[in-house]
Amino acid sequence: MENLFENSFFWAQIIGFIALGFCILAWQLKNSYHIMALSMLECALWGIHYIAMGMTVAGIQQFIASAKCGIVAYASQKYLKAVITIYVVCIWANSLFLFSHWHDLIPAIASSIISIPCIRADSREIIARGMFCGQLMWIYYDLYIGSVIAAFSSFIIMVSVIIGMYRHENWQIGKCHKTFVPSIARALFVFPNFRTFP
Repeated sequence: MENLFENSFFWAQIIGFIALGFCILAWQLKNSYHIMALSMLECALWGIHYIAMGMTVAGIQQFIASAKCGIVAYASQKYLKAVITIYVVCIWANSLFLFSHWHDLIPAIASSIISIPCIRADSREIIARGMFCGQLMWIYYDLYIGSVIAAFSSFIIMVSVIIGMYRHENWQIGKCHKTFVPSIARALFVFPNFRTFP
């Protein structure tokens, strides 16, 4: 029992389970301030989780993400592009400075795919697809390092994104087993048009 409580992997999973709870709760909220506040706590917990797993690059990146969520929660909308740009620069600086293996770049790539589309805050379709593809990369990374709980968290986010796109984009889903999956794939990967303004 003593060895169990001294095992960093054990504590990493406990912390990851708590972070998963914050993740699920955040996706149920409607108020953007509350979502960012919970996301800030969630990212901080994932940072501890990854560091306990021995993944320093991903851990530090999550702390940077936590700071970003806190700033976004309070900052004016006009500063959003600047905050996202600084965030992307910081996570790449972190990954390149502490680089020791190719998988150290995956968190920065995944988070860039998720974050850069948010610069166009008016384009829900692009943001949703960026989130989906970025979480897919996080799942690959999490399974590679052996963090099943983090991979499951990303899977939940992907499912939530798909449900959101289904509702807002009026997807036409196949009714039988032969057309169900192809219809989702077709709707998901049909690249939406950018919104244009005069």
